[in-house]
Amino acid sequence: MLWRNDKLGPGIMVDESCKVLTHSGPTVGCALLDQWLSTSSSSFDSGSVILDIAWEGTEGELWVGVVGRNFNPTSFGKEAFFPRAIDGKDEIPTDLANVFHSATGRYYSKGSDKLAGRLCAFGRRSQPQRCQLELSMRELMMQANLIDMRAAKAAVDGITASVKVDGLKPEVAVCVAFGGQKEGSKCTVRVVGSSTEKTGRSMASKDWDGDKSSGSAPIEMDEETRIATELS
Repeated sequence: MLWRNDKLGPGIMVDESCKVLTHSGPTVGCALLDQWLSTSSSSFDSGSVILDIAWEGTEGELWVGVVGRNFNPTSFGKEAFFPRAIDGKDEIPTDLANVFHSATGRYYSKGSDKLAGRLCAFGRRSQPQRCQLELSMRELMMQANLIDMRAAKAAVDGITASVKVDGLKPEVAVCVAFGGQKEGSKCTVRVVGSSTEKTGRSMASKDWDGDKSSGSAPIEMDEETRIATELS
């Protein structure tokens, strides 16, 4: 899976490899990976991706998760991701999204803050900076794993927190959404590795980043499409 470059929200750029996404500026913007996972018998129904998050300057707002197919025709801007507000103050993601707020670990599903799906905070300098999403469309389920490379020496796979949530839309793509940032600040989200699979069949696609200088590289995938990371 790679970042789409045919449609991007405000303030977002993608490099030539389509693996590295960068956001800067005061506007809200969204970006999607290029693979839709679906309950359809002719589509990939299982997938996994590891995203590496890095900030320059002041750390801002970031949401990571999936959106349903009906999000695709929107502008990928603020009015699409935050279509309404609570009491005119707290912006909440669209009900087309199942996303985690990196600064708080809060989980939003169908326009509501779900206590049962909360993670710890991630993505900032003092926190786990890699987020792995594992998707199963047969179960309409997503599992989010936080990977802290600083803790990897003491852990089997570097995973420091994990949560499993359900209730996904029948067709989804991985999404990131950025809040407005202060001048001189930017956020980069890199695809470290990914896989897609049609469960129980030979139809599969894998794209692993094998550069050990990045800290880790996925080295195997079991039948549940789970990424393991090789410790450097």
